[in-house]
Amino acid sequence: MTTVSKIFLATFMLLGIYFIGLKNSQVKSHAFLYKFDFKHHTNRPDLVLTDYVLVNKKGDTTFTSFYNQMKRDSINSIRKMSSQERFDFRINEYPYYIETVEDKILFTAEVGDQYFQYEEQIRFKWNITDSIRKINSYKCKFATTTYAGRIWNAWFTQDIPINVGPYKFKDLPGAIIEINDSENIFKYSLIKFKEKREVRLEHFSSVTKNAMEKTTRKEFNKHQQAYLALSFEQRMAYLSRGEAGIIKGTFNSEDGEVDFKSKSLDEMDDYQFIEIDHIE
Repeated sequence: MTTVSKIFLATFMLLGIYFIGLKNSQVKSHAFLYKFDFKHHTNRPDLVLTDYVLVNKKGDTTFTSFYNQMKRDSINSIRKMSSQERFDFRINEYPYYIETVEDKILFTAEVGDQYFQYEEQIRFKWNITDSIRKINSYKCKFATTTYAGRIWNAWFTQDIPINVGPYKFKDLPGAIIEINDSENIFKYSLIKFKEKREVRLEHFSSVTKNAMEKTTRKEFNKHQQAYLALSFEQRMAYLSRGEAGIIKGTFNSEDGEVDFKSKSLDEMDDYQFIEIDHIE
């Protein structure tokens, strides 16, 4: 290869790197903050709890977390939290993180003393209707879908032409402004969004430093359901078991053995779950 050819090739490669970098710098970043209202207990339908979910998006990538959990992770990555900060940024009983790249979802959550992670491929199929409603200043259209054993009703707007929503929901021609299940147990409402120069699209070290137990969506849901059904004594026994992994077998309690695999939804104490298709 001649000197001229080498110079030409090097220049071509540098221009390619430049234009790729220029394209990436032109991809806009946005942060969406959703209010999350949920009826946590089946025996207290009048009690509605509230939390906040942050959805960061850049290009085809989104990163979803609970707002207070993100604040705690951010502080913990720099220094030890104060008692007041731990109180101010109280967290959901079972927070999660969701990283989405196009149709691929990576779900991460902590149950007990163990982090779990699973991958899932999702392309939602929505039934978009002619119903129109104005929410705040947005003209919204109504759409429905089914996921994980529940029917979901969503209001989305093309005023924000971004494929984004809370939890795992996506694949509409505009941002989801409100979404709730058909039983009105869970409801997400967009309260704020803004364009940002940069957004966080990955876990803090406080999460990544932990060992991850790889599993499947249904196995994780069964495990979380089983853990939340444990009594205080049973949870202490589980946490002191000296090994990681999914709950297996039975635990002994004062009222005898509890076989989690045979427990139905109605028997799982009084917790509500977003995903219920794993329940037999």
